[in-house]
Amino acid sequence: MLSNPLIAYANTYNFTLLDDCAYGLINSFLVSVSSTGYKKSAFINFFTPITEDGDAMAKLKLSEEIKALELPALSNYEVHINGVSFDTDAELMDFDEAINAICTLLSEKEYLPMPVCSECGDTANNGKAYYSIINNRALYTCDQCTEELKNSTVSANENKSLRDKKFGVLGALLGGLLFFVVIIVLYMFVFPADGLKFGKDETDKITSLLLTLPACAVLSIASFLSYRLFTGRKGAERIFPCFFISVSFTALSVYAATAIIYANSFKLNFSQAGRMLGTILTAPFTDPYFRTDFIQYGLYSLACVIAVTLIYSIIFDTKKTTAPAFILVDDDGCDDELTENETIEQI
Repeated sequence: MLSNPLIAYANTYNFTLLDDCAYGLINSFLVSVSSTGYKKSAFINFFTPITEDGDAMAKLKLSEEIKALELPALSNYEVHINGVSFDTDAELMDFDEAINAICTLLSEKEYLPMPVCSECGDTANNGKAYYSIINNRALYTCDQCTEELKNSTVSANENKSLRDKKFGVLGALLGGLLFFVVIIVLYMFVFPADGLKFGKDETDKITSLLLTLPACAVLSIASFLSYRLFTGRKGAERIFPCFFISVSFTALSVYAATAIIYANSFKLNFSQAGRMLGTILTAPFTDPYFRTDFIQYGLYSLACVIAVTLIYSIIFDTKKTTAPAFILVDDDGCDDELTENETIEQI
């Protein structure tokens, strides 16, 4: 969302306001502003004139000329082939000064503003012109370039989304695996096999499998947190993979804990446990007492995972509020968000 200072700034220049950015003209150049955390961001769109030096040299020269302005708001800027972007935490007056200084510099260096398509250089009135809003940056483009930008943006975002999901699943797996190992270590070396004492009498004990409930809940939380750590996303897309991974590791954790308690109840050392490995591994299914506990606490632990998943889906996961990566705005001021199957001609 746009910050209040940027909304006031945009209104000063009669910019068009969108949810996450605003755009309009300053000295005939298309300028878009947006909020990046606590910083203000700006993008000044233009078409780079064709020179013998080439695009790379033109960008280098413009970068040096912007650096020579020595303005406080321009400590972090980037020159693109179709515009200049910068972000700053400077005051609004310094932000405005930087934008106007860049627009003046561009005009002096004969960079082409509207109504020239910033992608191909054709005048916009040769075909229908659009403002293409890509990741909160406004570009003035002809119909052909708009279609190409739309296709490339949609494709790039689909690839990024798929890549993020793969990394997220990997992160969830690593988070679940890490805490699964912690649970195994705790049951092997910390938790008593004969139960947890809660009173003065030795008979006042409850099964150590009770500890799988909070342990599996934390395992599920670790899976959710790891997904977000690897992707930065906390939306509904992680609910199913994290739930599936948490359930899988929960089943393994309760099974392994039951088998370890079975082995420890006979006070077996590692050598003896190795010789009885087959019996130990089948105990959660074959021994009547341990089978009952395995099923009972397995279901309880699964309920904890479901509770964690519901909490994340209802409380921690807010609705997606980020703007679409590509928005069309006709030069008559009408906003059109492109859906996946729409084309320029259909709008």
